[in-house]
Amino acid sequence: MTVAILDAQETRAILIKQHIGICCKGWKVCVYDNPFAFVTAVYDEWKGAVDLLMIHLAEEWEDSILMGRNLQDFFPHIRLIFYSEDCSCAEAIFQARPSFFLKLPMDRDRLAKALERVNSEMDEDASESLSFRYRGKCFKLRYASIRYMESVGRKIIFHSDKGSFETYMTMDDLTPKLPGYFIRCHRSYLVNQHRVTRCENGRLFLSGVDSVPVSRSYQKEVFNKIIM
Repeated sequence: MTVAILDAQETRAILIKQHIGICCKGWKVCVYDNPFAFVTAVYDEWKGAVDLLMIHLAEEWEDSILMGRNLQDFFPHIRLIFYSEDCSCAEAIFQARPSFFLKLPMDRDRLAKALERVNSEMDEDASESLSFRYRGKCFKLRYASIRYMESVGRKIIFHSDKGSFETYMTMDDLTPKLPGYFIRCHRSYLVNQHRVTRCENGRLFLSGVDSVPVSRSYQKEVFNKIIM
């Protein structure tokens, strides 16, 4: 687990880092004292490969909340914990999707609970999501949002409710990572069984306008799993 802390007060940030080291052995924690260094690290240095952002909300907390929300929009897997001396920002933090809000001064027990919640959310998310790299950045798609997958050359294209994304991967690499409701219907296609509405003329039709081919070699497997 990788954590990035944004806090202009170095002493407090180091103390939080030490608390995390006690509560969560093996977690990597990096501390930043200004928003530019923090955002640059997440985007350019880490390329989104960070699990948790801890952001101190100072007087101009609106900008910090917006920054957290923007980072989450770009990297949906990232979790957020905000902390502040001022509870008046507690309602506004839900403009983003925080896992926790901590009132300062920092209480080690409450921090431990917040980290436990984040860890639980990450475990649940990992069991329900597929991680891959898209355009050089880490990305996650929930399995339920994937309609079908297409193999083109050395790439896999994920066709999902959020759009289409591609990554370098083979079908053989991908198949063991998927839940049982994904069906291989063609050497170049995997389809989400829950999205199939009918089978007709050698094709599986999905809700909406999508359809995928069914090759002869996979017909028996497909028909055994899908009752039309």
